[in-house]
Amino acid sequence: MIDGNSPLAVQAKATAMLGLAIPANQWVVLDFVLREVDTHLAIMPGPLWRWSAPMRGVYHLQTTVRLDGGPGSPTWQLRVQRANQLVAEAAFAGVSGQIAWLGAMQPLEDLQVLIRGSTTLVLAPDPLGLAAVVSIAGVGVAL
Repeated sequence: MIDGNSPLAVQAKATAMLGLAIPANQWVVLDFVLREVDTHLAIMPGPLWRWSAPMRGVYHLQTTVRLDGGPGSPTWQLRVQRANQLVAEAAFAGVSGQIAWLGAMQPLEDLQVLIRGSTTLVLAPDPLGLAAVVSIAGVGVAL
């Protein structure tokens, strides 16, 4: 049995607002405002959205983004930052993309997911709330 004082008990999942417009040519922090799970109340919503590690451990972040299927294929990027430092980046040409990161974190270190497009991007107006989802889980104890 895992108690709440173990990083293995840490879970967070949240979604962004449907149909949200992302301005062209600038990095924007994705605001995953709708919390589904946040076991340690580590999500800080808002324009500078972040998730803060509640304890030392190894964490896995995964983000999936789907864009509105307008004309053409947009080119865009996702980025993961830990404590304001770039730790993962991926580029896409199309309407969906995914980025993941795995690493050790200290208490209160934070993670953010940023998006940038060559044109204005719009998150998919998905009625199931799957346009932009972030999941973070503790997967190990840092030595």
